[in-house]
Amino acid sequence: MVPATPVTDRVVCFLVGGALLAGCSSGDGTTGSYGYGMGGASGYGGYAGRGGASGRGGASGTGGSAGADAAADSPSPVATSVTVNPTSIGDVIADSSGMTLYVFQNDTPGSGGTAPLSACSGACAATWPSFFVATVTVPASLLASDFGSFDRGGGEMQTVYKGWPLYHYAGDAAPGDTNGNGIGGIWFAAKVPFTPPK
Repeated sequence: MVPATPVTDRVVCFLVGGALLAGCSSGDGTTGSYGYGMGGASGYGGYAGRGGASGRGGASGTGGSAGADAAADSPSPVATSVTVNPTSIGDVIADSSGMTLYVFQNDTPGSGGTAPLSACSGACAATWPSFFVATVTVPASLLASDFGSFDRGGGEMQTVYKGWPLYHYAGDAAPGDTNGNGIGGIWFAAKVPFTPPK
């Protein structure tokens, strides 16, 4: 007769294996995007985010227990094409490099189905280059729907904020510079909260 195999050993092994398997779990975040087009002008906006966390735990030992948990990784900040930068005059809208963006009082802002009209060209455009990104992504303190773009003429596109064309200033050398603010009483940094130039 063949000796019977003890059942107890098999049950213990099964329970230990089950405990190890049951201690594993994982999770994934979701991604989302949002786009916007403005009236007669054309515009793009977007925002995307990803978050996830994973964890693993287990227990082992005789007459005691031990456990190990992996810390959940924090999601990395999402780079944006438009930022909000703290400066000496307050928070201003800036490009992805932190360079301040400006609005021009003499421009005609877009409204409804009417595209904006820039009054800066020639020598003015050399000092105040227009700003444009095909896809606008913003931090939580801004709304992508407030941005759009329009054709300045000849296929040259320019980004707008709340209908106002956005510009750089050639006299700014570093992120956070606001040297163009108040020039001629008609050029202003695009501050947050935003007040249209008067």
